[in-house]
Amino acid sequence: VIATPAAAHLHSSNNSADFHEQQDASSGKCPFLAALPTPPPAQNAWWRRLQQLFNPAEYQREALGPHTMVAGPKQMLMPPQYVLGSADMVKAAFSGEADGTTTVAPPNLLSSRSLLGDQSLLMLPEPQHKYLRNLIMPAFTAEAIERLVPRMEAVLARHMDSWADAPGGVKAHSELRHMTFEFIVAVVLGRDYPEPVISRLSGLYTTWAAGLLAWPFIDLPFTAYGNAVRAKQQLLDWFQAAVDEARQQLAAGQSVPGILGSLVSAVDEHGNRLTDEQLGDNLLLIMLAGHDTSSTTLTNVMANLHNHPHVVERLREEQCRVTARHGQRITGAILKEMTYADAVIRETLRLNNVVAGLMRQAAKDFEMGGYRVPEGTVLYLPLTHIAHND
Repeated sequence: VIATPAAAHLHSSNNSADFHEQQDASSGKCPFLAALPTPPPAQNAWWRRLQQLFNPAEYQREALGPHTMVAGPKQMLMPPQYVLGSADMVKAAFSGEADGTTTVAPPNLLSSRSLLGDQSLLMLPEPQHKYLRNLIMPAFTAEAIERLVPRMEAVLARHMDSWADAPGGVKAHSELRHMTFEFIVAVVLGRDYPEPVISRLSGLYTTWAAGLLAWPFIDLPFTAYGNAVRAKQQLLDWFQAAVDEARQQLAAGQSVPGILGSLVSAVDEHGNRLTDEQLGDNLLLIMLAGHDTSSTTLTNVMANLHNHPHVVERLREEQCRVTARHGQRITGAILKEMTYADAVIRETLRLNNVVAGLMRQAAKDFEMGGYRVPEGTVLYLPLTHIAHND
């Protein structure tokens, strides 16, 4: 039975015994899959392809039109791809990594691999992804994060006090970006740094992160992408110095604070620890995940609250209730009772999601939504479109 186009069932030519028996002897391909149609073409004009980088919501809406999946050709130095149009399809593309149906984006896809690194969790396929995830995730358990709360509170209090004293108010987005960067550095590395160091690191980080969307992706001294490559190396050099110091402390029997302490202490069942490359690439990823997402989401929360004063009042009422019961200190218990605040953040993420889209690649031929997806096909997961429409 062929699934309807709205469905997201995966049928693979490599993992179904029923269809394996029907494979054509000359081609080795499954006749069922070979008979399936390809998706209709993307609905937008070729010259609007760069919207995928600069206006992803509009690109996704135009590309899909009324369809649940479309095929976009190679255009503007960007690869051919299938755009998936439903939440079920996107979930299937993610879950397919576990059984080898899908994998991470191809090595030469845009700037991702060269700027994020080969050992970044975003770039690794299974089973390497699971191995590295198991070593890294203990640093992010509820208990581990709660130990970092005092340092978090100190950074937040310092910035909020400076905003309260600022004449004429402050610009929310720029101040939140500065605060979240200092916040993530302090939490990850377990120590505070003077303002000149924070400012220098923030500049390097901004240059590096900008390179992720700096089309054309050509490494030359005068291109944004080339500047990002060099900024990445300077950040990695700085991380390496912190890693070396943390390892010396660990060897001397001293405790190493922050997320870095958990990472350098992590060991697998064979006694292996994370390598320099694994640490560097994933410290960059943690910075990216913790900084831009947080500052942008906080800015969007403030903007949305400004337009919905009744929500502000409900938030204040909830804050008064939970602080009356638990006091002013942030704890896991107080966060669990802030259900309305949690709902406000989740709705903000739905309306203004930070990551507009992700990519995966077909690791084998399979069926999705009634269409054939050939091995090697790039799958574009339009997260903004899904959040707004599914």
